[in-house]
Amino acid sequence: MSPVLDAREAPALPGHFLLGHLPRRQRDPLGMYLEAAETLGGFARFHLLGKALYLVSEPEGIQRVLADNAANYAKGFGYAAMKSVMGEGLVTAEGAAWREQRRRCVPAFHGRRLEQLLAPMRQVIDAGVASWGQHGEAVDLFAASLTLSRHVAARALLSLDGPLDALDDAIPLLQREVSRRSLALFTVPLPFRTPRERAFDRALATLDAFVYAQLRSRRGSESRQNDLLQDLLDAYGPDEEVPLRDALVTLFLAAYETTATSLTWILWLLAQHPESAERVYAETVGTPGGGPYTRQVIEEGMRLYPAVWLFARRAINADVVAGYQVPAGSFLLISPWVNHHLTRFWDKPGEFRPERFDAAQRPAIPKLAYLPFSSGPRQCIGAAFAIMELTAMVGAVVQRYRMELSDPRAPGFEPLITLQPARRIHLKLRAR
Repeated sequence: MSPVLDAREAPALPGHFLLGHLPRRQRDPLGMYLEAAETLGGFARFHLLGKALYLVSEPEGIQRVLADNAANYAKGFGYAAMKSVMGEGLVTAEGAAWREQRRRCVPAFHGRRLEQLLAPMRQVIDAGVASWGQHGEAVDLFAASLTLSRHVAARALLSLDGPLDALDDAIPLLQREVSRRSLALFTVPLPFRTPRERAFDRALATLDAFVYAQLRSRRGSESRQNDLLQDLLDAYGPDEEVPLRDALVTLFLAAYETTATSLTWILWLLAQHPESAERVYAETVGTPGGGPYTRQVIEEGMRLYPAVWLFARRAINADVVAGYQVPAGSFLLISPWVNHHLTRFWDKPGEFRPERFDAAQRPAIPKLAYLPFSSGPRQCIGAAFAIMELTAMVGAVVQRYRMELSDPRAPGFEPLITLQPARRIHLKLRAR
């Protein structure tokens, strides 16, 4: 008998007789997925308007999908919306196109190359964080983190300092619309462009005009810059402007929203745990690169609130994952949020405990229980860059300010492409 036919069918939570799990998914996707993984085990089935989805949380199954049999799994739903902005970049490309993009981009993210970017990034971070104290009594933490992260990405990628004018409006609009489209289970094609779609088109045209102007300017310059665009210009020829554009836009957009989301949650945690903030302060004074405890705080923040909380894969051919049937064409979900909160992997997973990641305790963390940057061949190429950037940002804030929350209540979640706070977090800052 075929191994696929011989495999078990995955268990499922009770759902609506017609709508399946759609009402719960719309109301509380984080809770639904976590409950399924806790009560049903490492492989669970969901039905959404007749579509079957499978949540994989067992490390063996995740290893199968992301690494051992990765060639059988294409990007799942949501990536078409990203491709409308990113084109064939690292996040969205498949097969040979992805391998070629990664081959060309990898040299820009080597450790020594990243160290060369750190000094100019710190200048932007210090100036941005200093401006937070000019916002009056409290700063809107997520909005401030987005602005800071966008300006740091502009410096690291393009050697640009200061506001990005039209892009400061265009990029947030593009991000919101891509998130909306990515989470839609289906779309109804219309014979005309809606006002929302026309606004999206204008924002995308603004982004493209900016990017291509940058490429023309840099191609025509004899001087070399200390930024990631210079590395990409070295990797792509003058007749490869479209793939170069896709690589640059992907790195820019991926670099800034995920970093801003992580920074928001990490600072929110430190504001609630002043003893941890003081330890980070003591460790970063005179050492902007931080130390082991700062790294533990960052990793624990990304465990509790992973910026990318869910991603999907589509099975090209039928498979068996963790002993369960996976029919061809099925969508499989992997959720860092779920794996980071499972009681079979973590002791009291809802608590903030940076010491989980110290040298003594880290070896006890099960493989693939922690995957803030995914895993396998398509693991995030910018993981080391993100840690370096977050370390500099957290250190800069803690060195300059003591933090207090205007409202101590949890802000709730808005699980879009990134796991954003549902309500604004207002942070009171007191200069040290």
